[in-house]
Amino acid sequence: MDDEGHFRDDDHMCFGDEVCADNDTRGPNNFIREQNSIIGTAADKVADHVNDAGHTAKNLSNKFYDIRGKDSSFGGAGMLENLRIKSIVSDTHKPQQEYKNCDGGIGNNPAAKQKCLEVIHSIVLHHSGDHSCCKHKDYCTYFQIKSENPGWSEEQVQEAYAGETLRFGGKYMDLSEYGIGVLQKEIKKRFNKKILTNWPSC
Repeated sequence: MDDEGHFRDDDHMCFGDEVCADNDTRGPNNFIREQNSIIGTAADKVADHVNDAGHTAKNLSNKFYDIRGKDSSFGGAGMLENLRIKSIVSDTHKPQQEYKNCDGGIGNNPAAKQKCLEVIHSIVLHHSGDHSCCKHKDYCTYFQIKSENPGWSEEQVQEAYAGETLRFGGKYMDLSEYGIGVLQKEIKKRFNKKILTNWPSC
């Protein structure tokens, strides 16, 4: 619209074909719908919402702090501490970058997308001492040690892992199954197959 509320002509109108924001789809989708209502059918299925990794990381961090603030069972030593929140959010970054730089590019490499999801969805469990979903040696020292020493007992693997990892002195987050589930829900809401199709653009 110009200053008088009239539609601009074709030489002065701009079209947003990519709305880059966090992975809350409401605002971007409202923008796309409004733009479409102005332009008409020529704009159908042209504009798309893509995710901004920085905003998503900040929102995830804020949500974890909010969860801890509202439920005291997440607080205290060995629980959802500040450094643990920072580490969990930071751990989502590397698999995203690997997926972004994969052969074929974003949305064109199903194996790379699957690996990214597997790594991110295992992060909360990994921090809680449950490595049952850790499947990649380049992301989990525990899984690497266990894979390279198939004859070792669980105690031997844990001892070797504690000796090699520098983070948190080898100590795990001490959340209940319920607590782990709450954090897992937030992770999976922000990182899923649909979102990763266009992840990350900005």
